[in-house]
Amino acid sequence: MLPEVLWVLMKRAELYQEYMKEVPIPAQRGSVTPFTSWMGLDTPLDIIVHPFKAEATIWLIEETHLHTTYSHHIAKLRLSDPMHDDFVDPILPEL
Repeated sequence: MLPEVLWVLMKRAELYQEYMKEVPIPAQRGSVTPFTSWMGLDTPLDIIVHPFKAEATIWLIEETHLHTTYSHHIAKLRLSDPMHDDFVDPILPEL
């Protein structure tokens, strides 16, 4: 069984992960062609990424992390840095 501290951190990271899934994809920010879905963002990066598509690529990678090991990674980071809560604005209630 996980120690109490690690369990609480994992639970908070999972809540954060669920919260981030509710954040909408930006429709237009520094982009000539706005995007409204993740469709079409799966093309290989065989060529240099155009600056207008760079932000979409970052959001695509973020989406991948949200569905894989993201909550575990956040919990480990928070556990390794006791000052984390002092630098991050709270967006979730305390457990």
